[in-house]
Amino acid sequence: MKFLERWFLLNIDSRQNALDLWGRLQFCHLVGPVDPLNTRLIDSLREQHLPLAYDELLKQGRPTSRQHGLLGKLPVEMLGMIFDELPSRDALCFAVTCKLLLAAGKRRLTQTLSDRHASWRGDRLIYLGDNAFGREGLPAGLLTDAEWDEVVQDSLAGPSDEERDDFEDDDKGKDADKFVDSDDENYDNDSDDSDSDDDVTVDGPRLVSFAVGYYEAGLLCDAPFTARQRGGNALAPLISEIQAQSQASLAKSSGDDHNTTALEPWSVGANDIRNLQALWDVRYDIRSDSVEVVCNLSKGEYIRADGFTLTPYPVDLGQALLARIAWSTSANGVVIRGHKAFLKELTRGPWAGDRFAVTTIDALPALARGPGLPEGGEWRDTTAGVDRLLAHVYDKN
Repeated sequence: MKFLERWFLLNIDSRQNALDLWGRLQFCHLVGPVDPLNTRLIDSLREQHLPLAYDELLKQGRPTSRQHGLLGKLPVEMLGMIFDELPSRDALCFAVTCKLLLAAGKRRLTQTLSDRHASWRGDRLIYLGDNAFGREGLPAGLLTDAEWDEVVQDSLAGPSDEERDDFEDDDKGKDADKFVDSDDENYDNDSDDSDSDDDVTVDGPRLVSFAVGYYEAGLLCDAPFTARQRGGNALAPLISEIQAQSQASLAKSSGDDHNTTALEPWSVGANDIRNLQALWDVRYDIRSDSVEVVCNLSKGEYIRADGFTLTPYPVDLGQALLARIAWSTSANGVVIRGHKAFLKELTRGPWAGDRFAVTTIDALPALARGPGLPEGGEWRDTTAGVDRLLAHVYDKN
């Protein structure tokens, strides 16, 4: 009999648990039609940028118009420091006042967009099976000593109410079978790999137990969100304020204090609202002249979106990333057929616990020097390895 373990997509830094991907590590998570959660995972790592029209405006060769007064005499570097001290909403309002301030605030605006819409960018991620007991059952260096002490202290206190609710009889219904025979079709017994996972540790504190009790729900995708739905709510009070001020100004100029005429499309207030909404919206569009990559900031490696050639099904970056961050102490508890060597590679993901971002191949960030990073600061393309793994998974399932 083999235990079918449950898997959890965890963000260690933000202490979030992607509840929508709770369950079994199955073939459908890795190969086949794109899952909405895989898309949301990649969206949460994507580098944000200003709308193309604003970027083009800033690239134009004409001199940037100057602000009247002392503000326009400040160097761009000092204006950037002012932006850094402003709350996000105030920085946005400051930037739309003129082209000079838009140029000075571009870095701050893109960082704000990334914080709002790519909140998992640069964080430690792991797709963890609940067979991982003890610190030795986790990737080396995944947790700091202080983080592991929290897990240990929680295990001494006993299971939380949330953990008890999630782990007691949770497999009733569509996932009722928690065990399968070793001859089940989900397993390939023709392997010549003699390694066994039977002697792995099955006792001790578990990061999964701690995450179930204390991590917040993250990466939820109950329904698709439009850009306006994601960012619009935060701007609603500001837009109402601009509309009210503009209407008051119109009423004063017309001599009618009770004038509530709607803003004309060409009015200053309406133009400000359009700029605010355009700059606040999430940007997930990818330029057609470049290739998107998911890059491992911890190891200096990347996977190309156009590098999957061995499977009949298209593979997206979300599936490739899951295949590289999955981790368990046993390869026995997955609902996937395959050679043991490949299943072990799948369940000992070489990227588990690393930090990630999604960008384009021509915009890879400069690599710092440090342990685990390639010498010479050159990024390594590891697409071929995950392509072979997913092709094997597809072929066997």
